[in-house]
Amino acid sequence: MSSGSSSSSVMSSGSSPSSVMSSGSSPSSVPDHDPVLSSVSGPASGNRLVLCVPSHTAGRIISILKSASLFDPGRKTETIRISGISLIPVIRIPETDLFLPLLSDPSFQDLSGISAASSLNPSYVKKEVPLKTFVRNSRSLLAENSLFFTDEQIDRFPAGRQMIGDIAVLTIPDSLQAEKYDIARALVLMDPSIRLVLNDSGIRGVFREPCREIIYPPVSRDKSRDDPGADFSGYDLSTVVTHEENGCHFRLDVMKLMFSKGNLEEKRRMSRTGSGETVVDMFCGIGYFTIPMAVRAKPERIFAIELNPVSFRYLCENIRLNHVEKIVTPVLGDCGKVTPEGVADRVLMGYVGTTHCFLDAGIRALKPQGGILHYHETVPEKLYPQRPVDRICRAAAKAGKKTEIMDCRIIKKYSPGVIHVVIDARIFRSPGKTARQNIGSIVSADMPLYIPFFFPDIFERLHPPRWRDPERGYSFPFNFVGPTGKI
Repeated sequence: MSSGSSSSSVMSSGSSPSSVMSSGSSPSSVPDHDPVLSSVSGPASGNRLVLCVPSHTAGRIISILKSASLFDPGRKTETIRISGISLIPVIRIPETDLFLPLLSDPSFQDLSGISAASSLNPSYVKKEVPLKTFVRNSRSLLAENSLFFTDEQIDRFPAGRQMIGDIAVLTIPDSLQAEKYDIARALVLMDPSIRLVLNDSGIRGVFREPCREIIYPPVSRDKSRDDPGADFSGYDLSTVVTHEENGCHFRLDVMKLMFSKGNLEEKRRMSRTGSGETVVDMFCGIGYFTIPMAVRAKPERIFAIELNPVSFRYLCENIRLNHVEKIVTPVLGDCGKVTPEGVADRVLMGYVGTTHCFLDAGIRALKPQGGILHYHETVPEKLYPQRPVDRICRAAAKAGKKTEIMDCRIIKKYSPGVIHVVIDARIFRSPGKTARQNIGSIVSADMPLYIPFFFPDIFERLHPPRWRDPERGYSFPFNFVGPTGKI
């Protein structure tokens, strides 16, 4: 196995079909640079066992493990891309005989590529029981607490909840507003670790402030805050929490600030980029991208810019809380006015709504020779990816730069027919080049950049069809260029 992981081969070609590997196998040393795997032996390995397999075989092997009830659904399968290996969580080490049917496949020469190890930092799947399931299965418990719901009401319960620290956030539909306090009590019966339950009714203003109210304990019910008979002295009603995500800590006031759970994978991806670079994080909030990047990737410097003074206060607190003061420089102000120019290897534009209005400032922040731009936008599905790509290319051309689209990704559904997307673009200087380059002579300097979408048959004769990759959304192997003159 590559990448220096500590593991033992399941079975080499010519070995007898015996046990894959016992927990008492002698471990090999673990290199200091390998953060993923440790020896199978040792008391901590019981719930961390994984099979290390070539990534292209992972699907087949997971199916076999599931049929034998050996796959552990409580942990996530992880992939080490640099070495092409997948780590499949297992309950116990299987016998080699289980995998012998794989040898009938010509792509499997032997089983030597399968080995067992113990993951140092396993990723666990958080199993969230839907509230409606709990209510249907716990009617007697609810009745003991004077809580009664009809089946029709249960069907309209919120599909899920967001946990921020020990505070649960629900979005209760208008038709159930009269039952919101009882729904909150049912949720606390299901999970007694919940301290407060908030009802979320959307966002408002340029700072995207949440509209929320406390529904457990019922401090706002029947004006009970002003009711002398209502005693909530035994409750901690503070809405300031410390939330842990991806090994980082975020302090925030849940009543005043949003914390998005929908772009967790994008935050993880950003935490692996920027090592040794100078980064500008525009619209950084409380450090949603800044903190994971500073903690994990260790850039040379991050300029974290935020306009909202409440968010900025918690950004500064989170910088101290995660001990990244030497990496992160917080900047309070309007990104259109205070973004530093000519300093960045990489710029993050993680805001949505009016992000395109700040593209000029984002491109000016890059070093003169250029850099990487991570541009977020909410866009109608029918205009993805052409609208955000066109906006980036036009802004780069305006600055006399050339654009290469590296990747386009859909982060999540934002609203009906609208998606939140990220475009990764390399912006660079190309002296003497014209705006016609790389799209062919059919594109004039004044034509918009919609050629691949309006004339795909012409475009694919000029370029390989790799420009459309169904698994990754849209990816462009060619260089987009701006619509104006020389760059």
